Amino acid sequence: MESDKLLAYNKAIDELATKPTHPNNADSILNTWKVFNRDAVVLADTNLNASVKYNLGRMYAQKNVDSSKFYLQQGLELVEQGSDFLAVKARIYTGMGNLAYSETLEHQANYYYNKAAIIVLADSTVKLSDMSKAIMLLSASQSNKNLQQYSLAYKMDLAAFKLMPKLPPNSVNQQKVLVQLIIDIYKSNLPDKDVE
Repeated sequence: MESDKLLAYNKAIDELATKPTHPNNADSILNTWKVFNRDAVVLADTNLNASVKYNLGRMYAQKNVDSSKFYLQQGLELVEQGSDFLAVKARIYTGMGNLAYSETLEHQANYYYNKAAIIVLADSTVKLSDMSKAIMLLSASQSNKNLQQYSLAYKMDLAAFKLMPKLPPNSVNQQKVLVQLIIDIYKSNLPDKDVE
C-alpha cells in the first residue's frame, strides 16, 4: 500500500515537472509545488523531497534568485552525501551551475556543471532524458571551454555527440555539439590520432 502511494506521488510530481509553464499557469504550478513541499509523504521520502525542492528552485530561477538558491541548496543537502538519487542530484547541480553562471561566478558554475556531467558520464542508467543528459554535458563543456580546460570540454562534447542520434530531429543541441566539437579540436591542438 505504501509503495502504491509513493508511485502515485512520483507520477504526480513527474507530470507537474513536465507541464509547460506559461504566464497563465505559472502561479498555479508554483502553488502546487509549495503544497507538495509541505506534504508529509513528500517530506518523508528523500527523492520526492529533493525533486520538489529542485522544481521549486527551477520555478523561482527567473524571478527570485535568492529563493531559487534556497530551495536548490535544501535539495542538495538532502542528496549530496549519498550515492543514490543521481538524477535529481544532477538536475540540482545543473540548476546551481545555472545560477552561479547568471551571477558571473564562472568557477563556481564550472564546479557544479562538471559534477552534473560526471554523473551523466559515470552512470549510463541514470534516469534522465537523453536531452537532459546532452544539455548537462554541453553546459559543462561550454564552462570548461570558458576556463580554457579544452581537453575536458572535448570529453564532454564527445559524450554529447554520442547522444545526438537519440535527440529529436533538428534539435538546437545537435548543432551546438558539432560547433563545440570543432572549437574544442581547434583550441586544444589535439594531435590527429586523438581525434575520434
